[in-house]
Amino acid sequence: MHTVAYEYVPLSFLFSSGLLRLLIKSAPYMGLVDRPDERKVHEGAIPVVGGLAVSATLLVMLTIAYGSTYWDLLAGTTILTLLGVVDDRRGLKATTKLLVQALLVSALFGAGQMQISNLGDLFGTGHRIELELLALPFTVFAVVGVINAVNMIDGADGLAGGVVFISIAWFLVASMLASGQVSVALFGTMLAAIAGFLAFNMRSPWRRRAACFLGDAGSLALGFALAWIAVELTQEQSARRIPAVVALWVVGLPIMDTLSLMLRRLAKGRSPVSADRDHLHHILLRAGYSHGQMVAILLLISAIFGAVGVIGHYAGLSDATLFYSYLALAFAYHQAMMHAWRLAVLLRRNAQPAENPPAASQPVHAENPVRER
Repeated sequence: MHTVAYEYVPLSFLFSSGLLRLLIKSAPYMGLVDRPDERKVHEGAIPVVGGLAVSATLLVMLTIAYGSTYWDLLAGTTILTLLGVVDDRRGLKATTKLLVQALLVSALFGAGQMQISNLGDLFGTGHRIELELLALPFTVFAVVGVINAVNMIDGADGLAGGVVFISIAWFLVASMLASGQVSVALFGTMLAAIAGFLAFNMRSPWRRRAACFLGDAGSLALGFALAWIAVELTQEQSARRIPAVVALWVVGLPIMDTLSLMLRRLAKGRSPVSADRDHLHHILLRAGYSHGQMVAILLLISAIFGAVGVIGHYAGLSDATLFYSYLALAFAYHQAMMHAWRLAVLLRRNAQPAENPPAASQPVHAENPVRER
């Protein structure tokens, strides 16, 4: 266990927010701006440099704190940030991005030997599910899945960054409960870097709209970082080990929403990675919730998911109970989203009228061509 280094938390926030100020000003010269079109509804050209600031902060601060200890985490976030920058500038095919992600994750987790090898007693049989030779393929599938779940939920100001922030915070709590110790330099740096971005991206009484977007560079990098933490905490040899099903609950909202959306697209004969506006955040906006209300609702749901997984586990709930509960909730969610228009009508009856309708001033934006959601 490395020495706790509290100073990295404020330094990471200052580095992230300070760098972001510079990147916002230089974004037009780098070609990293998102302009409104028929699929992207927001006001004016918005810099897509949030991911660059967050990734650079992680690279600098974690290298100073740990040297090369977390080389795989930093390599993954850096390479995916560069991939995302290319996509933000020029646009890449979804298949190209998926292939690069799969190859990168295979190389990093294969070389580092950090893999999901034990799923726990998910079915309540009294026997743990050992993946053995399937450990690496399953790890690649899981990590790429989380990367794209975060990528696809990034459709509103403060949403993806907020969900990842909450998930990492719950992993921090789980780590503390599991080991009685905490690596502030690792978790704190991540949280502070994201907080620096959210200060410019999340709406507030002092900020009517986002000053920058996360961009594909950011959503891919944050998705990888979140998945890396989940895998690291499920390792048998880790002093802060948590069951895999707890990690599932902590990242459960974007996974549930993405899986349901892909199944619905396939049922309509469409590609599972095609763009649309059928995510839960779009449904809430159509139901009449304001942008702020919608984001607050989804962040609260994400926090509840994490609480169920972490607190449920330490309250004595079995892996099987947590797993079957998640499956039941995912099934109910999918059934509700299969009738999204009815859900919107039902929610509209309970929603307060939005201060502004979800039009040009209430972006239901997609920061890149693959993520109109």
